[in-house]
Amino acid sequence: MFSVNLPPTWTRVASRLFLAAATTLVIWPADGLATSTRINSLGGSGGFFEDQQNVLRWCGSLGDYPDLAIIETGHFDLTNGYDDDWGRTVSGPGGGVHARFDQAGRWGTGGLYFHGRADDSDPGSLHRGYLGGSVTALYARDIAGISAGIMFRHTADTDFQSTADPGSPAENTFERSRDDIGLGARLDISPRAYLDLAGDIRHIGGRAYGHNPTDLDWDTGDLDSWNNYGLRVRAFIGLNDRLTLTPLAEYIHEDFTGTSFVGTGLVNETSRNMGHIFRLGAGLNFFVDADNFLLFSAEYLNGKNDHTVRDLDGITDYFWQEDYSVLLMRLAFETRLAHWITVRASTGYEHVDNQGDLPNPPTGEHIPLGLGAGLHVGSLVLDLALTDREPQGVSRYSATLPGVESSTWLSITLSSGF
Repeated sequence: MFSVNLPPTWTRVASRLFLAAATTLVIWPADGLATSTRINSLGGSGGFFEDQQNVLRWCGSLGDYPDLAIIETGHFDLTNGYDDDWGRTVSGPGGGVHARFDQAGRWGTGGLYFHGRADDSDPGSLHRGYLGGSVTALYARDIAGISAGIMFRHTADTDFQSTADPGSPAENTFERSRDDIGLGARLDISPRAYLDLAGDIRHIGGRAYGHNPTDLDWDTGDLDSWNNYGLRVRAFIGLNDRLTLTPLAEYIHEDFTGTSFVGTGLVNETSRNMGHIFRLGAGLNFFVDADNFLLFSAEYLNGKNDHTVRDLDGITDYFWQEDYSVLLMRLAFETRLAHWITVRASTGYEHVDNQGDLPNPPTGEHIPLGLGAGLHVGSLVLDLALTDREPQGVSRYSATLPGVESSTWLSITLSSGF
């Protein structure tokens, strides 16, 4: 058996101890902190259970995880490293820190994260931009019994390309950036339930310019859009002293014009991308005892996205439409074998129905697999996870994302409470 550190949300009122016993068993104590690596090994659907890494999506929960430091490798393929089968760098190392500004917590809790690749800190989007490093700042404070949080995330990248033919030189530069501003709140809705709310707006920008022998100098000018946002809500409802129900709903909308190039040739174009993802699901947490946790979740996703590729003169060259639905079921188990080791495993069922113009994600079925372990030495925790697919969250179902089906990905995290 091991102790459980109850978050401040539940210790304020003695009548809420029932729900604390039911829901906070999922939060490993100070000698067993949870991480994105843990989420990967438990099937990747982190929204259905409590975990400190969820502060990047649910910033209102930051105050429940004060005073800790995290170092992460990101996820990497055992063959290709951080690159996928197309040679794109999709992940990288990162780290973060949470700290209370005063011991009593009256001045709130701050958080700061750095990631080598922006995808590792993405709160969920229709497109993976393969952007460079990101920085995320977080702050949460208890206001009139509600834990309110704010988040700011910035990422940018510049891609320089040139032809190899010295007799016909062509040089293009692609600049991309994204800024996310988010709000979150965690509040009690009854003595046996609490609610998480979160939303963010995304400013997506881009510019492309270059020179080639055919069109000479060209420049798209600055392209940007604020018409991009994400909204999500979940609740933790204690059914009894062993069962917690977690319904979840999420909506992501994006409408922006960015830079584009097709195939291996350098093409002077812009691409308008307009669409949405709708996600609805529920998770059931079963606490066998204080050392064993079982999770079952089911969710449905529907994604639609229109892509219009135009020349700089506005003439449309291509039009593609994504239209797909996904049914997901996950079963995950976590158990503590001894005071120094925790093991995890997950599997499930995935069915994808693609009715769009693009071949990805492919219509079909898949049984995902994940394994993990946590090694505890004092306040230090080393987490490891192996998955049979690259962990990508909601964004992996974008049809513009090439699938990496048969590969093995490893994640490693070192965390410590202080």
